[in-house]
Amino acid sequence: AFPSNRKVGRSGKSKTMCEFLETLELNFRLRICSLECKDMKTRIFLIFCAVGLVPIALGYGAKPSATLDALFGITVDTTNLTHIMRAVMGLYFGMVVIWVWGAFKKQMTAPALVSCAVFMLGLAAGRILSFILDGLPHWLLVVYAALEIVLGLIAVILYRERFQARRK
Repeated sequence: AFPSNRKVGRSGKSKTMCEFLETLELNFRLRICSLECKDMKTRIFLIFCAVGLVPIALGYGAKPSATLDALFGITVDTTNLTHIMRAVMGLYFGMVVIWVWGAFKKQMTAPALVSCAVFMLGLAAGRILSFILDGLPHWLLVVYAALEIVLGLIAVILYRERFQARRK
């Protein structure tokens, strides 16, 4: 029948053991590449969100009396308001830490994506409520709302791609 180094593949064609192992190796490499591409896509996304949030955090909290007045015409002239803006800056930097951590530590990727989705979509929901109740603000804040919706939805999609598929 078949020589000892031959094996019949699924297609019914004869393959040597080396060809069979090469096929297995190729399939394995393709799966690894697919996982690496997903990992890289998620890593790039989390780093993008983190880097983008840093100047916003600094704008809100480093010198709020200067930046908020220059950008939005908001007068920050009390210790209480300065304190609140610096607390917001701290919250934003906390998010940056989680997202960078998730970009480089696999065990933190799922929590990073979830926190990114909740953070972005939560901000967007608050902004939309403000649009309804208060009217349209400065154009930059409208841009922030659009970005928050898009980035929040991307975080949800990336999470579903990577983590919900594994549970099935």
